[in-house]
Amino acid sequence: MRRRTRRLFGIAAVAILLLAGCRQNMHDQPKNQTFEESDFFADGQASRPLPAHTVARGELRDDVLLATGVGRDGRPAAELFAAPRLRVWRRAHGGKTDGPARRSG
Repeated sequence: MRRRTRRLFGIAAVAILLLAGCRQNMHDQPKNQTFEESDFFADGQASRPLPAHTVARGELRDDVLLATGVGRDGRPAAELFAAPRLRVWRRAHGGKTDGPARRSG
């Protein structure tokens, strides 16, 4: 039993060492970083500039109250999400503001 266990550990160690030497072809392929120079584009840049008015995912700040905590009147909001939360609560609870949720179906 002990000899068999050593043999299995030896095979596993060799397999791990062999697999550690494997590399993906994409890992070694040429690539350009964002601000590097390149011969690909006529202006010598490696990347194109972003189109006008591009907003990164998760960075759209179209709700001023949500983004800043300041209301339309310029004063800090007392409570940020009271009205939307209450509407969702009423819809989920059948128009009631207290009590258990109504089950559908």
